[in-house]
Amino acid sequence: MTRCEELLYSLVAVMIRYHDKQPGVTLKITERDEVLLRKKTHCLAKEIMSNTEIDFKTQLQDLIEQSTKHHDDRKPFLNYLVNEIIFLKSIVDKNSSFSSGQFAAYTTQVIELVTDLKHLLANSKGTKSPIRYHNTDLSPGSTVFLDGLVDNHYYSRGQLCNSGLILKEEILDRFNLTLHAPQAELDEFAMQLCQEHQNILLIPEFTAQLTYNSIPHSAFDNEEIYQLQEQFRAQEEEQKKLHSTIAKQLLTLYQLHEQLNISTVTETRLKETVKRQEETIEHLTQKISDLESLLLPEANSSSAAGFGFFSVAL
Repeated sequence: MTRCEELLYSLVAVMIRYHDKQPGVTLKITERDEVLLRKKTHCLAKEIMSNTEIDFKTQLQDLIEQSTKHHDDRKPFLNYLVNEIIFLKSIVDKNSSFSSGQFAAYTTQVIELVTDLKHLLANSKGTKSPIRYHNTDLSPGSTVFLDGLVDNHYYSRGQLCNSGLILKEEILDRFNLTLHAPQAELDEFAMQLCQEHQNILLIPEFTAQLTYNSIPHSAFDNEEIYQLQEQFRAQEEEQKKLHSTIAKQLLTLYQLHEQLNISTVTETRLKETVKRQEETIEHLTQKISDLESLLLPEANSSSAAGFGFFSVAL
């Protein structure tokens, strides 16, 4: 199993485990041992994705409907996971190698996916993170804003919520990444994952060519083998240069994305500050009104106590 496939099944596993954490649902996995639970969850994820009778999208939508019966706070997050599962499935199902342009686009998309998941794990509920929906048959590709996965309740503030804990275990922990991993580490992980998948696709293509050219028909066949080897070496060099270019572009993209995150968080905090100030002004205005109401009767009673300008009592 390639790491690309493993990432695909891990996202499906997040949806299954989130479903089983909700009240009133029929559990998909009844195992209580944590290790066995995760193992059986991944087996079920593979079954869902390989089922030829029931479309995997139908099964995932059913999971969402059952998971959000009592509250739908995480429905946008679950819908996002479905879209990215569809994207990864299209990559896993590919039976021919990527061109240079396709490979660059594919690598960029996987880096964006891993980066966005990490951002969700770093932000709290109520803080909207800009997340990229990749182009699939469900979405033309766009940016949406999703709540973070860090709890903001009084007793659990700063801790990951259920969906956050599951996502961390299935993605970061599984691939030996951390919440504090620098962007360069995420980029390297994604590029290695993509290159590994590309190599798997290239092997049968090169094997077929070498098998044909290994038949000693003539010197021309040997020349073909030599040319194929040269093409392979040239492609390796091209991919190295491509990785360097992608890394530079992604650094710029990451910096822009971080600036957008900071602006979004700042805007949210400013709105909260303005709201609190408006509430304070409203409260003080009411206090002033109450004090005026109390002072007016006292002023009237003082005037009534005297007579005329000299306040001579009668």
